[in-house]
Amino acid sequence: MPEVSIIIPTYNSELFIEESLESVFKQTYKNYEIIVIDDGSSDSTRSILTKYKNRIVFLKKNNGGPASARNLGIIHSKGKYICFLDSDDLWSPSKLQDQVEYMNHNDCELSYTDSKVFITKDKKVINLGILKCDLKGTIFKDLFWNNFLINSTVMIKRICIDSVGLQNESKKIIGAEDYEYWLRVSLVFKIGHIPKTLTSYRLHNNNLLGNSYEKSFSLCEYIYRDIFASHPQISSIVGSNLDNCLDDLYLRYAYKNFIDGHIKKSLLKIIKSTNYSITKGVMAAYLVLCKDKNQLKWAGIIDRFPLWNKIVNNEWTN
Repeated sequence: MPEVSIIIPTYNSELFIEESLESVFKQTYKNYEIIVIDDGSSDSTRSILTKYKNRIVFLKKNNGGPASARNLGIIHSKGKYICFLDSDDLWSPSKLQDQVEYMNHNDCELSYTDSKVFITKDKKVINLGILKCDLKGTIFKDLFWNNFLINSTVMIKRICIDSVGLQNESKKIIGAEDYEYWLRVSLVFKIGHIPKTLTSYRLHNNNLLGNSYEKSFSLCEYIYRDIFASHPQISSIVGSNLDNCLDDLYLRYAYKNFIDGHIKKSLLKIIKSTNYSITKGVMAAYLVLCKDKNQLKWAGIIDRFPLWNKIVNNEWTN
């Protein structure tokens, strides 16, 4: 019986899937199973994967999004621990060994690691830095305001999944289904952090960090509304009601557009924020019109500003 189940969803992943699989095969820890779920690829992904049929469990399905693929993998998995690896990301050789040891000796049900972020250009690897965020324990409040968990860094106990359920397969949150899931898990369970760079996160136009502000905003708004509706205790945990959280969300993206020079988009977000707080909206509009980027002033308007600002501007890389 494998101790660790590795879930790898694929969709048109012909460029990267072999490299990702090889990073798993090189693990120093060997008591694992690999479950690859192809989510209706139209390229050569499936033919590539047939070469590995003796080393992986290979499942095929019609396209339904990454959450539906991961869920199918979870249903077929046997391990005490579940890991997720996106089909374009990579693991360091000691990733599983270090994480299993950590999970066996620390009071947590989910753990994550630091991650290198990189891009490939003209067949060359360009390292952009290290994603670090040393938060652990009861982290729901921090995670609610700032998504700092990279999917491929996570190891989770099966008991979490048995308790919280599977990932949300709604197409309304494709691109942030993992974030919504980490919120549900962190609402109930403790989270651990391993301060080692054990994962390489490939940045390109298809991942959330590379998406437009508008898509990111829409995903967050949907998740906020959904989680407040399904968990009435959220307000007391985060210290704000839904209206205040939506106000803060509008102002965050107003600020992000402002510092990147999209003044019209910034002001439109601010105008909509006044549905929830006229005072903060007026203050934000004043800062934008005065071209004032003083972060201390913006921190007086936006909740949890320092960490969020680091994440959206990639200032947490070094």
